[in-house]
Amino acid sequence: MNNEIKYQYTYFIQPFVIEEKSYKNYIEGLLKNPKVSFRKFNAQKDAEIDTYFNTNIKEVMFSNLNGNKIAEKGNMPSICFEYNLEQNTQAKMGEEDGIFFRIDKIEIFCFKQGICFLSIKTFLDEKASFRDILNFNYRFKGINTNEDKVKSYEKINLQSDEFKEKKELIDLIKELTQNHIEHEEFYTYSYVCIDGEYWNQNHNFSSYEELFNKLVCVIPANKNVENKVDIIEKNEYVKLGITKNSTALISNSLETYNYTRLPLEYENEYRYSLIYALYQKIALKEFGNKLKKTKNYQITKKELTNFINNVWAKEITNNTLGSDLYKAWRDKIELENIYLETVNKYEMVYKDERLKKNKLSNIIIWGILAICVVTNIVNVIILLNLK
Repeated sequence: MNNEIKYQYTYFIQPFVIEEKSYKNYIEGLLKNPKVSFRKFNAQKDAEIDTYFNTNIKEVMFSNLNGNKIAEKGNMPSICFEYNLEQNTQAKMGEEDGIFFRIDKIEIFCFKQGICFLSIKTFLDEKASFRDILNFNYRFKGINTNEDKVKSYEKINLQSDEFKEKKELIDLIKELTQNHIEHEEFYTYSYVCIDGEYWNQNHNFSSYEELFNKLVCVIPANKNVENKVDIIEKNEYVKLGITKNSTALISNSLETYNYTRLPLEYENEYRYSLIYALYQKIALKEFGNKLKKTKNYQITKKELTNFINNVWAKEITNNTLGSDLYKAWRDKIELENIYLETVNKYEMVYKDERLKKNKLSNIIIWGILAICVVTNIVNVIILLNLK
């Protein structure tokens, strides 16, 4: 097996929603959990995040860049936690000659409305091939599904001090998400750097194009891609592909930046941009659900207005690639359409409520007029009798 993969990782991102009335208790539970640490963003340590995002986005996502007291954590616009792994947990996919991987990081990022994201960062064994990455991502993304999608492949068998078997990892996911998972399958977010020996001016991208399309679509190595993936190019040796449920970046190692600084940018600034786009989508859908249930549309109006003024954002950064990516994510998850649907739904509810109020007002007015008429008639009769 050749060592064509210079560096790689995959984040599996799971959105989940905690009810607003339970949100503070959920955050307090994480703060008290000895296995969980509060992630404090710092303007110096996280200088790249500080300079990458526009000010209004930092106020929503990274308000503690400038420091917050512990007592304020439950009321912060957003908050981040990391699960403390005993070590870089090594595990194995399959029996005997399976694919070895390790879990390097588990993160929980929550917004005050109770919209949260669980991110699990995985690495494959250094000897893993591109095909191994494809098969692993396909299998792992469905680890939460009741219907075992990996029957035609090896099952997931975890071998580590942290997780003894697949069920323990699934139980942890359920514990951290309170079993409020939005979608059974993870959003898949992958980075792959190819050794420059295998992709260069003499060996062009065509030899990896099909594999990359499969990586973007999160399908196994032995399946074919039905539709060609739209690719965003940063340059000749950095390409990104996006679908509704996945994002992948491929680069080569001819430039040191591609396997040093770039994977950090992709893991932090770009991933948080994706989370922000997904957050807006879920928040809008939650407003839509509230509009169906609420009896006081004025409260929803206030919340929706606050969201539009402070959270809804068509631009979140001045970074060129970051801006292109954010736009592509918004397009793929149909964010603009969901926004318009939600606003239109609110306007319909508002008009309906106004009609109901006007109807009630008219009934009251006619009732008062009727009473006045009856009263006048009675008074006239009394006066006539007196004569």
